[in-house]
Amino acid sequence: MVDASKPRGRVDIQVGAGRRRRWNDEVKGRIVAESYAPGAVVSEVARRHGISLQHLFVWRKTARAGCSACRPTRRHSSFRW
Repeated sequence: MVDASKPRGRVDIQVGAGRRRRWNDEVKGRIVAESYAPGAVVSEVARRHGISLQHLFVWRKTARAGCSACRPTRRHSSFRW
């Protein structure tokens, strides 16, 4: 049981679009390529980069559909599109 009578620590709550980030095409490509690497766990890749799992899956789906902005450069991946 939690003792609610004692002060707990500081809690920061972020609201609004303050957390929204813009990802350039090169970074998206590297993250997508990393998620396709042999032995990679997609949820771990997403967590490591601070994005939601659903966000990464959208990027992967877009890359498979042929979006050049989401494709990794050859230098970053051996994954074949």
